[in-house]
Amino acid sequence: APDGGQYRPHIVWFGEGVPMFESAINIAMQADAFVVIGTSLQVYPAASLINYAPPFCPKYLIDKKVPKGELGKVKNLTVIEKVASEGVKELQKLLNESK
Repeated sequence: APDGGQYRPHIVWFGEGVPMFESAINIAMQADAFVVIGTSLQVYPAASLINYAPPFCPKYLIDKKVPKGELGKVKNLTVIEKVASEGVKELQKLLNESK
């Protein structure tokens, strides 16, 4: 910054509240499809957004190392265990095949 201070990056630090989280919940509740890319789904509350998508909504998780455990409770979930660049290509292929 011009005054010698540091700019704050556009991220949420551990222990901080997530800005506009209520808005994100409302958007997730109306989703036709929900895609999560490049996260372990271990940091809350952001990790809980997938649970707000409607049960009928197809959900996709792309990450190079998918966590085990709680994901079994997520309905209509397709897991793509690849790095983001490869996983997005696979997701695109899946979506094109489902048309």
